[in-house]
Amino acid sequence: KGAAGAVVSSVIGKTAAIVRVEDTLKALGDIAAFYRKRFDLPVVAITGSAGKTTTKDILSNILSVRYRVLSNTGTENNIIGVSRTIMKLEPGFDICVLELGTNHFGEIKRLSEISSPTSAVFTNIGPSHLEFLKDEEGVFRAKTELLENVRRGGRIYINKDDKYLSRIERAGTDITGYGINSKADFTASGIIFDWKGSSFVINGEHRFTISGLGSAGIYNALAAIACARGIGLDWKEIEKGLAGFKSSPMRMELLRYNGMTVINDSYNANPLSMKNAVDTLSALSAPSRKVLLLADMLELGDNRAEFHRDTGRAVAAAKINVLITIGELASDIASGASRAGMDKGSIHSFKNNKDFAAKASSLLKGDDTILMKGSRLMKMEDLLECFTVSCTV
Repeated sequence: KGAAGAVVSSVIGKTAAIVRVEDTLKALGDIAAFYRKRFDLPVVAITGSAGKTTTKDILSNILSVRYRVLSNTGTENNIIGVSRTIMKLEPGFDICVLELGTNHFGEIKRLSEISSPTSAVFTNIGPSHLEFLKDEEGVFRAKTELLENVRRGGRIYINKDDKYLSRIERAGTDITGYGINSKADFTASGIIFDWKGSSFVINGEHRFTISGLGSAGIYNALAAIACARGIGLDWKEIEKGLAGFKSSPMRMELLRYNGMTVINDSYNANPLSMKNAVDTLSALSAPSRKVLLLADMLELGDNRAEFHRDTGRAVAAAKINVLITIGELASDIASGASRAGMDKGSIHSFKNNKDFAAKASSLLKGDDTILMKGSRLMKMEDLLECFTVSCTV
């Protein structure tokens, strides 16, 4: 396909220029790190358990009002994706915004070595990827590996409402806090949720509206706004950038099907983002029934059953009319809700998408408001056709 050569770990022939290395992934990162040094521009690195992609997208949208911005496409937040993004840098870009993800120790450290960020944004810490990170303290340690490679004199932005992130300290670095419930440099109040989005006031002076639904979206916007202000954008530029923001598909995506309202938040799920989704649907007004369609949350380690039962208890405490679960693990969401007092007649569990699809027409009504969420491997987006005339999953 036009490549001048290849970096390989084993000989594949002599028809092209070949560079043989022991570890091609390490070589890719080394090349990207070398290339990064050619550009003297700000690099913002964003990490956390939830909200990374949305925060990245909001921040990129705001910064693009004034600057030419490069950022990861979608969720290309691992060594391959981050390295590929960095190697797209070229003269004319003013700033780079990178989402950094991890599921094991050492990955964020390596990503920050490659990207050499000038600023870091932390969204939150919650139970995610616990098969490798063990517990929330482990998640905190993995995410804060980023601090090891933020350039001295750089800025760090933290969610002051997060009990882990509020502990962050780093000599020689400007730390800026944002939040809703804590005293912070950027505090949101006067919060209004409706189907048009979320509206809030920062520091009692500046009201903004974003298209995303729920408090999670406000935290994402706060992080982006704090960072944008630190970079030097004024309030008018921030307002313009927020007005042009649109949520990515499968992230609190609002859809309409012949009178039925569907909030498609199915890209991924962990206990923190699942609780945010439950709270969001509970807080919104609806003309008829509120239905939660929830699937398995994966990579939660030995306590996965209890995390699912916790979600069920949150559902029972919320203003939800019907709970539908899909998957073996999600059946614990159902049991948690039932034991916490939710009417058993309002709870329905299925083994897989196909089993639910077969019963969807008898369970759902034409004016329902449905929020759907589950881990990526559950492929809940395949169920969208169940909200139309027929369903053949």
